[in-house]
Amino acid sequence: MIEVKTQIPEEYDLNIVPLSTSKISFSEFYNKSVLDWCLNHCELANISGHCPNEKNNFNKEGKHQIKQFKDAYLVFIKVPSKELTWEGHKQGHSQKSQLILYNLLNELKTKLKEDGHFEFLLLAAGPCKKVFCKDVPCQLLEKGCCSQESKALPAMEAFGINVFETAENANETIHWIQKDTSPNSIPYGSRVGLICFK
Repeated sequence: MIEVKTQIPEEYDLNIVPLSTSKISFSEFYNKSVLDWCLNHCELANISGHCPNEKNNFNKEGKHQIKQFKDAYLVFIKVPSKELTWEGHKQGHSQKSQLILYNLLNELKTKLKEDGHFEFLLLAAGPCKKVFCKDVPCQLLEKGCCSQESKALPAMEAFGINVFETAENANETIHWIQKDTSPNSIPYGSRVGLICFK
């Protein structure tokens, strides 16, 4: 296990899994209709520039970009399910775990630089908007330049990645959370990130 300095709450369970980029799954479902899927399942769909949206859909280039790398780490954080249910989102609980994920990915990037790696691609599942630009329009969509460029990360989904299958390939399981999911019906929620490097 890689040691990290980022503060992880006791109730979280962190696993950093070495992963060949050949284990990253790009399913036909995501490649054909990721924007439609997001529009039907995410309240932030089409309003975050780092996610799939009508102005900037990375899918066509995403797989090619990732295949330029050989090695990756999948960052998988199990969090209390109540934080990631729709009620938890409304109360702002989900922001904490997403910010921890971003901090971990950036810390891993620093560690990899110290080990002599200098090319990276950092991605995080889900939208960054709720964490950094909750109450203002996304500047990446509005002006073409992210106001949180040093912190916010593109969504794995925007690169055509099937996050569920990729997690399974790393021996991790994501429990599906929908609007009516009760926190008691699943053992944990998940935060997932990916850092590709060479």
